[in-house]
Amino acid sequence: MPITRTPIIDDSGSGRDGTVIDNAWKQEFYNQIDAQAAAAATAPLSTLVLGTLVNIPAFTGPVSDWNPAGSADKIVWYLNNTAAGQYITGIAAAPLGTLHWIVNGGQPVIFSNAHPGSAAANRFICPGYGDYTLNSWYAVPILYSLYGAWVVLKAS
Repeated sequence: MPITRTPIIDDSGSGRDGTVIDNAWKQEFYNQIDAQAAAAATAPLSTLVLGTLVNIPAFTGPVSDWNPAGSADKIVWYLNNTAAGQYITGIAAAPLGTLHWIVNGGQPVIFSNAHPGSAAANRFICPGYGDYTLNSWYAVPILYSLYGAWVVLKAS
């Protein structure tokens, strides 16, 4: 929906001096806002609300030093595993402060706490220092921390 436009009227009323130039700039600014609003109205929800999303293919068995293709710059990782009890022992290290949301649309997935199957920099630090199960249709944020590992964050 376009924004309400209010013109700037010049001081003399001649239409040739002072703020007429400002009005042209203001109308161009309004056009840019309208263009952004129109683009946002057609963008996918994942882009508007969650940044970027990647759909992670199903995996089997324990996954160590995990680095799903195309996922490094994505905020939301959507899992759709078909086999229950799959373990992830670590995710490829990222820059300090990197945050991902793991959304599980499939069977439960287990994040292994400090598992030696992954490099130290790729491991998880889970709540209570034990394995963390991400159940179906739940999400959990993970943060690459000062500890040089992924911290699985969980609301209490």
